[in-house]
Amino acid sequence: MATLLLVGCLPAASPFAANRVIQQTARNMDCCPLAMPQGREELEKRKRDKQFLAVNIGKTLDTLRADIPNALHEQPDLSVFKANVRLSDPSGVKLQGIGMYDNALRLLRTLSSIAFHNSTEVSARFFYDEPRLVLKAKLNAQIRMKTGGDPQYLSIVSYYHLCESTGKVQHHVVDRVDIDGTEVDPFHLLADRTALSENWLGAPAVPTSRDTIPATRPARSFLTDKRQLLRRS
Repeated sequence: MATLLLVGCLPAASPFAANRVIQQTARNMDCCPLAMPQGREELEKRKRDKQFLAVNIGKTLDTLRADIPNALHEQPDLSVFKANVRLSDPSGVKLQGIGMYDNALRLLRTLSSIAFHNSTEVSARFFYDEPRLVLKAKLNAQIRMKTGGDPQYLSIVSYYHLCESTGKVQHHVVDRVDIDGTEVDPFHLLADRTALSENWLGAPAVPTSRDTIPATRPARSFLTDKRQLLRRS
């Protein structure tokens, strides 16, 4: 039918042009049924991948926003982290792997349960950088020690880098930790634990009690000093 309409619209004095148009139309009709479905399939795949990524990112962000304020006391949902997730600070990567990451968080909760009172107040603020797929989290806590004394103020700034293909956390950077306004290195304490020491990648050496106690001479008695003076005289 399309061929008949095209022929009817052509001038009678151009039979060669009519044949050329008919042949070209036939070729287009042969090609279109094959090319269009392939294009649609590609577009549909991209659309599905984009929707999949958006859903995973939404789940990851919601999970982090719910878990971070409770990180000192409750186990987080690690399903939103990649199996090879990295934990680092500005000096470099400290550990890698979901198992080691879980051990580090478990150790943090253990230390918190031992040292911190249950009345510790925790709050968190978040900012999501959508183009870079990075969630910035700032945790603020008013810590009350079980040993008593005035409360201390803890501030932790972290960046969670999401994977562009899965939407899961692939890199957790602890950018800064402050206690009462003074920056501290929390990885010193974590690196000195046997559960993490074998897989610790970049922790600075933790000084031992032998390293921190200055070398002193043995105490001398008054009689010892007096005898030395008599010998010299």
